[in-house]
Amino acid sequence: MEGRYARLGLPRGRREEVGRRAKRILDVARLEFVEGAFPHLGGAKLVRYCSPEVSLENVALIAAPAREKLGEVEDTPA
Repeated sequence: MEGRYARLGLPRGRREEVGRRAKRILDVARLEFVEGAFPHLGGAKLVRYCSPEVSLENVALIAAPAREKLGEVEDTPA
């Protein structure tokens, strides 16, 4: 599949970094959407639940009802 990305002119490591940053932007956008669309919630946050070595899909968006206030947004590796 390397040929598929040859026209980008980026080495694999750089493409992976760009992909991680893009995923982070989407995660934050989803968080902001939930917070804006559902202001009655007790809060929402992003939680990294495993290391990237286990899965690159390692961030969960957690939201709670108003009666359960959530803490600050976490971005800590597992």
